[in-house]
Amino acid sequence: MAGRLRRRRREALLARRVRERDEWSATARQLAAALQHSTSLTNLILYSNKVGSQGAEQLAAALQHNSTMTSLDLGYNNIGARGTERLATTLEHNCSL
Repeated sequence: MAGRLRRRRREALLARRVRERDEWSATARQLAAALQHSTSLTNLILYSNKVGSQGAEQLAAALQHNSTMTSLDLGYNNIGARGTERLATTLEHNCSL
């Protein structure tokens, strides 16, 4: 249980750091790259982080290779039609989300 609490704190801290930025930043791109190989991160909240279409596409590409993520919140990120389509395509092949 302590491990889960630490992981949730890290997830919340990371989401807060990304949210504090004005646009999809190098930090967020690094997050997308890290998601490809993550075996422990299960929930990611990026609510209102100005992810945008490009960021959603980067996340979608990363999530194609991730089988542990079970929850992703991208609310209020203006991901647009392209980002939405890319995420939808990824979700067709990602059974964990």
